[in-house]
Amino acid sequence: MQAQGLTGQISGTIVDSSGGVLPGVTVVIKNVGTGLTRETVTGSEGQFLFPDLLAGTFDLTVTMQGFKTYEQKGIRLASTERLGLRPIALDV
Repeated sequence: MQAQGLTGQISGTIVDSSGGVLPGVTVVIKNVGTGLTRETVTGSEGQFLFPDLLAGTFDLTVTMQGFKTYEQKGIRLASTERLGLRPIALDV
């Protein structure tokens, strides 16, 4: 029973402008309060997951060569919340 009840998660899907999923996209999340960052890469279905996040406010940055960088700031996460973001479309 360590941090199990205190953490939440943020997940989402990265797509191109036509709605096709994008595997291999780098997704970085930053806790605004602590400055700590975590990084992951989307899987074959374009999905990402950041589990075991402490409650707080987060900034998200999505990058892939050949596409414009996407940023989303001020994502609020409560403890035990499972937050699913809307599909994120990257522009060429």
